[in-house]
Amino acid sequence: ILSQACFISVLMIVRDATTIDLQGLPKLAVGATDISGGAVFFSSQYLVASDEYGPLRWSLGYARGKAPLGQRNGAKVLDGVFGGAEVKLGTTRATALVESDGTQRHAGLRYYSEQLPWLGDAQLVGTVQRSFGARTWAGQGADATSVNVSLVMPLGQTEADRKARAGATGRPLPPLEEPVSSAAAMVATAQDRLDRLARALRAAGMDRVRVGMLGSELVVEYENQRYQQNEADALGVVLGLAAETAPVATSRVHAITLKAGQVVFETSVDVAAFRVFLRDGDATQVKNTLGFGRLPGYDADAVQWASGEAGAGARRTWLRVGLKPLLNYTLGTEYGAFDYSLAVQARGTVNLWQGAVVYADVVQRVANSANMDPGYVFASSRHRNGLQTVALQQSLWVGPSIFTSVGAGQYNHDDWGVEGESILFLPWNADTIHAKGRYMRHQADVLPRIQEAYAGSYRYRLNTNTWIEAGYQQYTDRSTGPSLAVTRWFGDVAVQVFARKGGNNTFAGLEVSLPLGPRQAMGAGPVQVTGAPRYAQSIRTMLISGGNRMNLVDASSVRPVDLNFKPEVELLNSGRITPVDIRGQVLRMRESFYLYAREKLDE
Repeated sequence: ILSQACFISVLMIVRDATTIDLQGLPKLAVGATDISGGAVFFSSQYLVASDEYGPLRWSLGYARGKAPLGQRNGAKVLDGVFGGAEVKLGTTRATALVESDGTQRHAGLRYYSEQLPWLGDAQLVGTVQRSFGARTWAGQGADATSVNVSLVMPLGQTEADRKARAGATGRPLPPLEEPVSSAAAMVATAQDRLDRLARALRAAGMDRVRVGMLGSELVVEYENQRYQQNEADALGVVLGLAAETAPVATSRVHAITLKAGQVVFETSVDVAAFRVFLRDGDATQVKNTLGFGRLPGYDADAVQWASGEAGAGARRTWLRVGLKPLLNYTLGTEYGAFDYSLAVQARGTVNLWQGAVVYADVVQRVANSANMDPGYVFASSRHRNGLQTVALQQSLWVGPSIFTSVGAGQYNHDDWGVEGESILFLPWNADTIHAKGRYMRHQADVLPRIQEAYAGSYRYRLNTNTWIEAGYQQYTDRSTGPSLAVTRWFGDVAVQVFARKGGNNTFAGLEVSLPLGPRQAMGAGPVQVTGAPRYAQSIRTMLISGGNRMNLVDASSVRPVDLNFKPEVELLNSGRITPVDIRGQVLRMRESFYLYAREKLDE
């Protein structure tokens, strides 16, 4: 029997002791690991305190562990007193560390990199350590040296951090009351200003740039594939440059966001209010002047587009190449603690006409554990090299509030079929209704196999950071049943807890989703190389019941429909395009303007 342990962990942290009037006390945490499932190999509950004093960072805790399933006297994981300490080495970013998990002791060195703004302020942490007193299950010595490199992603930023980042650029804008010389006023005609704006937007990496006037209002069309972590970064660049270079007497700026040449939403703001906001960072007034729309609220033919290149909307990117990792794994089975298959997927995308793209995915396996080699127990989870997908995808608005995207082609190396998703934006609030499905015909067998999977769900937005989504699905194994997911956003990182029931089997799990690429990637050009706008990795366990007492490894059981082309991720800022989403990101817009666009005004 191949059973898999569950590593879903429950953790509560008191981040700031003052919130419970215990100022000066260490931070406290309680948690549990391997809390459910038929195979329980690493079950433990713990309490831990941690704090930092000068160069010393320490933690101390106590855990109660259980022996693995079926081993009454077996070794326990994380049982008894545990703790560790790190000491900073002078003024360097390195530390010396000692740790104990109750049965083993470790000592080593750790290095913390600077925060990496180009990678969403992530931090690289490298550790080299040696174990002392380690034993195998048979009681033999197993001391070893290990090397670890971790990527630590911050869960959002505070408003103070964003203001400080913008102020640290060292390039403040001139005061609004600064007089403009008559000579400069004579030179800077409306056409001159529009030309300058278009050049600055292209220099900032935008594609399909087109600027023009609609009465006293400035209209800017743009397509962004450079700032993929959050469309708010692109909006900050566009609105900031537009407000600072707008022709005299311009009252308002409309930023029209395109994807695959198609309008997906519109953001507008009062020019005077945004210019003041760029200088003082007070978001109160500018939030009140923001306007939004999911579809263009203007007649493009009525806009007086600038002459020449500034009003041409020229396309600069002809091939976009996106890279992302693929990981299949098993965790805590009788055959191994961790078995994996790691690969890299390269997706080439070409825009054809408005809303239409053709894309191809090529997979190259990087490494895998022995148990995923051909003929071994987990061989079915080994990634396959070669051309994985070739498909045509068409996306469009059906009426004012339904966004639909449908694709057809070859998928999963050998399957031919169709897939698609429709999203209904409710007119009375920010909630959405989702319907998606796929139909695949597997061609490699003598008798072709059919895969049909679909899902319908309602997404309730509790607030800007928390979504609750409930629905009904037919899974890829043809089982049917309800599903429930709760998603919490921490900046651009999303953490989701889910439960899915298919037939007699119920799975619960945890998924982490994050952008995988720099905050400012490669700008528009004939060939544009990018990362993944959203990379998700999940862990799940089968919940046991009276008739199902084992947590079997079954990679295909109760799997939801997983679209190759995810329109919400690729085109709709991962679902964060509602007015309340954009309004809550104005300080990020100001920060991105100073980080990525301020210097363009001096060129």
